[in-house]
Amino acid sequence: MLIEFSATFGQVAETEHAFDRYAKSVILDYAYDRFHGDLYGKDFWHVKMEGRGDAVFAVQEQTLTSALVSFWCQLACYRSWKERPEINEADVAVSLPLWVLLGLSVIGGTRKMDEEQTSDVIAVLKFLELILSRPEDLTSLVETVKEVKPSGADILPSEVRIAVNSPSSEDLSNRILSDVFGWQPGDKPVFRLLKSAEGEMGLGLLRGDEVHYYGVVNVGDANGLKKAMQETNLKVEDDAFTQSLFGKLGDPVSDINVLIGSRRFAEGWDNYRASSLTLLRLGQGEGSLIIQMFGRVVRFAGRNGAGKRLANPTRELRPLQTAYIYGLRSSYLEAFLKSLYANGVPQTLEKSCEVEVYLPGEMPLHSVQTIAPEMADFHVSLLGNRWVEHVNKVKFSLTAAVYTSAITRDGVKSEKGVMGQDMTREFKDKLSYVDRDGIYLEMVEMKRQKGWWNLSFNPETVRIALESKRYELWGLPSSLSIRRDSDLVRLNRTAAAIVRRLFESAYRREENRYSRYAFINADKSGIPKSYRKERIHVQS
Repeated sequence: MLIEFSATFGQVAETEHAFDRYAKSVILDYAYDRFHGDLYGKDFWHVKMEGRGDAVFAVQEQTLTSALVSFWCQLACYRSWKERPEINEADVAVSLPLWVLLGLSVIGGTRKMDEEQTSDVIAVLKFLELILSRPEDLTSLVETVKEVKPSGADILPSEVRIAVNSPSSEDLSNRILSDVFGWQPGDKPVFRLLKSAEGEMGLGLLRGDEVHYYGVVNVGDANGLKKAMQETNLKVEDDAFTQSLFGKLGDPVSDINVLIGSRRFAEGWDNYRASSLTLLRLGQGEGSLIIQMFGRVVRFAGRNGAGKRLANPTRELRPLQTAYIYGLRSSYLEAFLKSLYANGVPQTLEKSCEVEVYLPGEMPLHSVQTIAPEMADFHVSLLGNRWVEHVNKVKFSLTAAVYTSAITRDGVKSEKGVMGQDMTREFKDKLSYVDRDGIYLEMVEMKRQKGWWNLSFNPETVRIALESKRYELWGLPSSLSIRRDSDLVRLNRTAAAIVRRLFESAYRREENRYSRYAFINADKSGIPKSYRKERIHVQS
């Protein structure tokens, strides 16, 4: 007889088209919603940021920074918990927190998904190299997380937001470097392939002749990852003496606080340390695997070792009995929530109702139609200094959307917000880096593509546009950072986009001056066919 507890039994059986046969062997169906409702396992809070265009890179940095800050809060609370045993009145067992960054593909493979997964892991490694080699950049990123408050959903859990508000950004970044990575001034980040541990790469800090390891990459093909890293100018050395770092994660006292890897340890990994989970790349059809990985991070020894969390935890315990989950890819949120709904968690939806039309057969209404002028009837001149004064102010956005979710008594509660601030002044301070001649050529090409032969401008027009007060740029501060050549490319793309918007605004304004208007018979095509009425709870 084989008795197994599985949180993903239903999805696996359905995938194999054998649910009826397997269901006959089920003794007790204890879905995740009941498991969570009975206070078993950790609570969870998860967030995803989403940006478009040139905001994607900044969003990725901010997501990783926020995940790092949240993990640091857990680590700080754990140390406070251990140093003050008198606050543990409920005999709650907690484990040393571990920041886990996971994907679902095998690193180093040849399929497209594997290549994308490899690029995600390399992006994380570049982020770690950046903040450990240039601590001032971490201070800048932390400052953004602290100071840029989203409207609506927050990228930090409320308890983490409270913990990071007091120290200065520099002090907080120094604490993070010391507590999470064991960093000391003068340390240099290194990546070393462990020859004595198959599939492992050590993440370390070189201190004199010794290496202090703070993390490990555990993947299917470490040599393939090494080759991919070298192609992106990340140096990888060999370590012939250090034994498996992954095998030491279960030690009561461990310096390994960061684990990066693929699905090879998503199943059957018996460890209570995972506390903060950052998912690198997930597809829409990975529901059961997502839940398996989710199960790794919500495991909790809990009260008297029975696996239960407290309903009303203390300030120090709340971060330790909550799993912080961050997603780096847009498909992550939908796939993650679908997997929770499939495990019994109720979802909140809006009810869609059909619109009933009681208008007569022949519409008695008229609508106004705009008739654009012929191009020969008007000319748009952007020469001189005065043209920009009459342009409608444009707003260019590099902001990020923030989505958060948590389980409440009524099901999954989701919130949406926007993260960003006015960056116009900071952008204008960097205009000396902008290639104005290159932008002028782009505008000439735009004029040709649109066929606007009645539009006239010169290179000076570009300067006047960029130095004008007729635009606002909103976004994340890190979206304007200049640390590498690719940052200059993004800065110039942003400048070109702003100039394009101003040119288009000036052209449309002049075109509208010569437009004519006429009444036409209205029809029913403009009437919506449905509307959303009220929010309802749906139990899967």
